[in-house]
Amino acid sequence: KRSAPAAPELSWQRFNQIAHELPPLFLEHWREASLEKHPLDPDWDLYYAWDVQNTLRVLTVRAEGVLVGYLFLLLSAHVDHKTTLFAQAEKFWLDPVFRQGWTGVKLFKEAMRAAKEWGAKEFAVPVELHVMDGRLAHLLQRLGFRPVETIHSRKLT
Repeated sequence: KRSAPAAPELSWQRFNQIAHELPPLFLEHWREASLEKHPLDPDWDLYYAWDVQNTLRVLTVRAEGVLVGYLFLLLSAHVDHKTTLFAQAEKFWLDPVFRQGWTGVKLFKEAMRAAKEWGAKEFAVPVELHVMDGRLAHLLQRLGFRPVETIHSRKLT
């Protein structure tokens, strides 16, 4: 008989502290979310630069010390609103084993709490509509988010 997974713990960590743990999670995230299957080739230098600039904050999810999820939060002004700090979930992923229960809700609630504490006035979450059968959009709406923009994409051949 398998026991239930340990309750995951959330904590804010610097990118440079966890970068070595990310490749297998990025690969699983890419397998699940990529429609066009562009090659997975993260811009590690850009992530490190954002980390040094303190633009990137990473909320990690760990179970028994093992990284099982993350939310990458970018904090910056908008090109049209240079005096207003905005937060955007640049990427987020949670191991499917931990998607039941409250872990996803806790992940977004903590990200919102911290973004507000850091001075952000708005929080944006890009949602890939094909992932998880649209369930994420419902979760975000229950947390007070509203859809404000649609991005249309097409492959250029």
